[in-house]
Amino acid sequence: MNALGRLDRLFGSDPFDFTPAARQLFVESFAACADIHYQGNRFFRGLWDAAGLKPAMIRAEDDLLRAPPIMVNLFKEQELMTGPAEDIVLNLTSSGTSGQKSQIFLNQDSGLVESREETRVADSRVPWHDVGR
Repeated sequence: MNALGRLDRLFGSDPFDFTPAARQLFVESFAACADIHYQGNRFFRGLWDAAGLKPAMIRAEDDLLRAPPIMVNLFKEQELMTGPAEDIVLNLTSSGTSGQKSQIFLNQDSGLVESREETRVADSRVPWHDVGR
């Protein structure tokens, strides 16, 4: 199964399922997503290379501990964009209350997934979401 197939499976699952199968699906999806960034973002690739890892080496839950950490301040200090700039359709930013805004860049596919998942998670767990339906 390719990276997008794994992510689609994860996004189609219950976000609050913590069974062993669901946890393994998360690990596989993490590795698939990390590989997308590894292939398309020079800075991200450098972090993994410096750690002596490749996303394909993430196979089990314990392997997640070996993945290089991405600190939130990197989103304030770096433009972490995966893929060509001309593919970016949405630039999300924080309020910048600390003096520097965090940024997340989304292409068409990422933007649609983010919107769909935000709604699905809210619908699955927020009791008031069902009021009046």
